[in-house]
Order: sequence, then C-alpha cells, then structure tokens
Amino acid sequence: MKKVISIFIVVLFAGLTSCQRDRVSGDAVINERITSLNQVVVPHDFDFETSQEYKFIFALGEMTPFQGEYLVQWYTDFPHAKAKARHSAFMDKNNPFVSDVTLPSNTQRVFVKLTSPSGSSFVQEMVVNNTTSHTFYTGKRANKISSFTCPSISAGCDVSLSNVGQRDFKTSDVYCVTSTKSGGPYDWVIEKGAEVRVGESISLKKLEIKDNNSKLVILSGATVTVTEDFYMGKSSQNLTICDGGELKIDNEENNITLNGEISNYGIFEIDYDEEDDINFDGTMLNAGSCTITASDDEVKCQFRSDVTNTGTFTMNVNEVKIAEGDIVTNNCKWIVNGSSSKFKVEGKFVNNSYAFVEHETEVDEKKSPGSTIQLGDESFFVTEELELKKKNSNKLARVNGPTGTGQALLKVTGSGGNAVKGSGSVTGNTEIWLPSGQGTGNWDLGSDVTLGSSTYIATSACMPV
Repeated sequence: MKKVISIFIVVLFAGLTSCQRDRVSGDAVINERITSLNQVVVPHDFDFETSQEYKFIFALGEMTPFQGEYLVQWYTDFPHAKAKARHSAFMDKNNPFVSDVTLPSNTQRVFVKLTSPSGSSFVQEMVVNNTTSHTFYTGKRANKISSFTCPSISAGCDVSLSNVGQRDFKTSDVYCVTSTKSGGPYDWVIEKGAEVRVGESISLKKLEIKDNNSKLVILSGATVTVTEDFYMGKSSQNLTICDGGELKIDNEENNITLNGEISNYGIFEIDYDEEDDINFDGTMLNAGSCTITASDDEVKCQFRSDVTNTGTFTMNVNEVKIAEGDIVTNNCKWIVNGSSSKFKVEGKFVNNSYAFVEHETEVDEKKSPGSTIQLGDESFFVTEELELKKKNSNKLARVNGPTGTGQALLKVTGSGGNAVKGSGSVTGNTEIWLPSGQGTGNWDLGSDVTLGSSTYIATSACMPV
C-alpha cells in the first residue's frame, strides 16, 4: 500500500513539473514551470460541463417546391466552402428530421444548410434551445386559401339563356349564359341580387354590377372583354373569375372603381388609356394572374381596402399605393414595373414571398401605428431605392423582419450611394443586401439585422430568383 501511494505522489509531481503557464511581462510572454497545485488557476468563465444534449426537429412545409429527399446539414460556424458539417441527414415532407445531438454546452446558434433535390440550397442561422424546431417552406402563401370549386353552367340555374346580347339582369335568380350573340359590343347590367354565370366568350361595351348581392361568375373557358366602362359601385357585389376564365378591361374611358368582393382564380387584365386612377375599394383575392397596365404616366393604382395575393400580381403603372389603415398581403409574386415607378406604403404591406419594385419604394408614415413593410420567413423584397419616411422620433416608417428562427432578405439595387433614404427603422431577422458603396444612411437597425449576401432562398413558382 505504501508503495502504491509513493508511486502516485511521484506521478503527480512529474505531471505538475511538466505543466507550464504563461506570464505576461510587458510585451513578452514568459513560460513558467508549474511546481505546485497552488499555482494552478482555473479561469472564472471555465465551463466544467463541456457538452450538452439538444434535440433538433426539422420539417418541410406545404410550400416545399420539390418532391423527394432534402439534405439537411448543420454547422456551429457559417458553412464556407471547406467547412465540415457536424451532422448530415436526409428528410422529406413525410419524414422530418428528429435527432438528439451533443454540442458544446455554450452553443448559442447553429447554421442549418438545406439542399433540395435540384441541387439548390440556402443557409439559415438558428438560435439553439433545449429543443430547436423549425419548419421550412411555410412563409410563401402562409395564409393558404382554401380551394375553390367553380359553379356549373348546367346545374343550379334558375334561368338558362342562349344567344344572349344586350341584357339587363334584374331579378334575384341564377342566370346561366350558355351562348352569346355574335357582334356587339353589348351592354350588361346586373342588379337586384342577380347571379350571372358566363360559359361563353362575349364582348361588352359596358358591364355594370350595380347593387348589393349582385354577382358575376366567369367560368372556365369563357372570356369577357369590356371595351369602355366597368363599374362595381356598391359594397357587397361579387365578381369571381374561375380557373380557366378571363376578364379583360380594355380601352377604358372612365376611371375604374372596384367595390364589393373580387376573387380571381384565372386571368384578370386591365389595360388603361385614361389619366384617372384605378381604385380598389373592395376586398380582393388574387389566386391567379392579375395584370394592370396604364399608358398614361400619371395613373395611380390605389388599394383602399384589404387585398390578398396568392398568385402573380403585376402592375405596370406610375404609382402603386396602399392607403393608410389598409393591408395588402403577398403570398406569392408582387411586381411593380416601370423605370420611374413608385410603390408607396401608407398602410401595411405583408410580404411572405417575393416582391419586386423596379424603381422606388416609399414607406410613408402617416399616424400611429405607422406604415410598415412586414417581411415573413423566407421572403425576398427587391427595390432599386427605399425611403423610410418618418415624421417624428418614433420612427414609425419601418421594415419589420421575422422573429425567432425566421429569416428575410431585403435587397436595394440602386447605385450611386443615394438608394437608401429617410430615417425609419429595420428590425427582426433581416439580411440587407446593398451594392458596393451604399450604406444604410440614417436608418435605425435592430440588433438582429445583418448586412451581406450570405443567405440563399431556393427558387420556386413563387420565388423566381
């Protein structure tokens, strides 16, 4: 027993005498040999528990663009070209990634790289909790619209009509127009609660959905073309364009006011030749393709009510404006074209997918709670110039990114150093892409806002770049 104790003391002394510590003297570092346990000092922030178990749960949401397996990899540092993943696995929509992993106990963030079956990939930084859970591809069309079943031209009709030309529909019946008269254009007035279903193409000079509870439904395969005057002047009329249906308003001579409720699952086109504004004063859902083109440079397209876009909404006009107190939600593609175009936000623009403004975006605070561009998870907002136009110290003209594990991209493309204007705020998990030589000016940036171009979002039908 004494021999064992003697051997232990010799080994301990040998270990101590082989230890060294660094002592700083002026600018020099001097190595000193440790000869006693009393000389060993433990740093105040030393972590005695060097590792910890965490649970990671990653899943794919309904807007996942490709079928098949996705490669998920996570890193404790940003994954540059030669970085090695701490863990790699495959998952698909039906089989999420669930695993207990061991990490250094002081780990606060990880970088998760998701690679699609097509080879496209993006990296997302996430805050580590005891259980870290995230679902990819939920931002685009986050407020998913339930499917719509177009009514029939041959069932549920009170009155079936063929060879229809000039007409005033003025009883609260369901009219099914199975064929239309050649020639025209004709005038149609829909009033007194009438519902008109159109199954054939027709050219109209005037189309008026006149009063409350009146309704026009353009069925699949039908095209309604209005050459002069389109009017929805009450609050509860209804216009529905089915998938495969089309409404074209061409050569409009008067200003266009759209009240009531509009639901487009097909194609809705306005080609406008006059100087008056195009006003959306009723609620609108665009789940198809909506295109507004104005030949006059002074035309404004004004949204003075709530609009939801889950399709492609393209505006080739001088100015697009969201009025104070109103909300436009984009869940797919929102495009404002024109070399001198302006997208003016006085209300709220919620972007859950892709928004492109060819020239200038202006967030113009009017009153509390202010004017806002709200960026959802995996969203991308692109504009040549961006002005956050606040009027007082509250900085109520703002861009708000997602919180938690979400990530949004804000890209300003203008050159010359004057593409960033105003003194509003940018907050949330937002990465700002700026051209060389362009700073953030007087913007107030939140602690989670980053500058750079490291985050990549995979392309899809709603994310073209």
